[in-house]
Amino acid sequence: MPITFQCPACYAMLKVPDDTVGKQAKCPRCGQIVTISAGAPAAPSSDMGAAVPPPIGGEPPRPQEPTSVNPYAPPQAQTSYLAPIDRGTIEPQIISFSETFNVTWRLFFDNIGPFLGMGALLFGLTFVGNMFVNFISLFFAAAGDDEAMIFLGIIVLIFSVLMAAVSMWLQGGMLRYSVELAKGMRPNFGRIFLPVNQFLGYFAVVILLSLIVTAGFILLILPGIILMLMLFCAPAVYLDGKAGVIESFSVSRTITRGNRLTIFGLVLVNTILAFLATVLTCGLAGILAPAFFSLLTAVIYTRSAGLFASARPPMVQMPPPSWMPGPSPGLR
Repeated sequence: MPITFQCPACYAMLKVPDDTVGKQAKCPRCGQIVTISAGAPAAPSSDMGAAVPPPIGGEPPRPQEPTSVNPYAPPQAQTSYLAPIDRGTIEPQIISFSETFNVTWRLFFDNIGPFLGMGALLFGLTFVGNMFVNFISLFFAAAGDDEAMIFLGIIVLIFSVLMAAVSMWLQGGMLRYSVELAKGMRPNFGRIFLPVNQFLGYFAVVILLSLIVTAGFILLILPGIILMLMLFCAPAVYLDGKAGVIESFSVSRTITRGNRLTIFGLVLVNTILAFLATVLTCGLAGILAPAFFSLLTAVIYTRSAGLFASARPPMVQMPPPSWMPGPSPGLR
């Protein structure tokens, strides 16, 4: 009779054959090597109330020594209360304002360490860049030479473009990290550093998105807002590998249909809260604001695309093994 047990790494409920107790297996969800324990035996479908008899002799099953690193793999049709990490296909969903924001909030504070590191890295880079520009400006200003001032302008322009590119590179990395986190993966901090080819594609998506939205705002404010909401998920779609540079806009238009008013509300509330938090903390909250917005974007994308995994799996108390005696009826 199959047994079910909980992966200690990602909390997924897995179903395995009953003769694999004590063996080691790789969780198909997170890749963690775990020892199969005698969890809750799966009740047969014909008799849901059937009791599972204890092992012969009343002794608990003794773990067997594994013969290899992964002698048994969990079957493909495992049971889990978590959504798959990536079903490979986008299935548009209608999202909820409260649920999306609450999930983002929980995910953010459950992973506050990496997000604080990302925010500090981005803030530190900007701070150092501004200090360098100010130092160079004071140096050339002291010279008082027109040619020196022209040279200063060229240096500042080149350096500003370089700093903007690096900042966009880190922001793209934060978004990729957030998308993987929202899909139920366990990305490491190094995922925020995009490879060159992926950054170039992300750069193209962001530039095209900026030009389209700016054109909409030039025509009228309302078309600009609609275009921004329609194409809001395009950078996340590209970084998730679901489409190319141009196709990502079409995918974003599809998955945001029916969710654009909700996305507008989420972005508006995020902007207001970020402003208030930054003012009340004298600018300290500004370090975390970009990371939180990246995560909010990732949760909106993964939920709208049907790729979302539970941000915080429900705490499931594993039942005692079948051989363990239950509490006495007289005790409460």
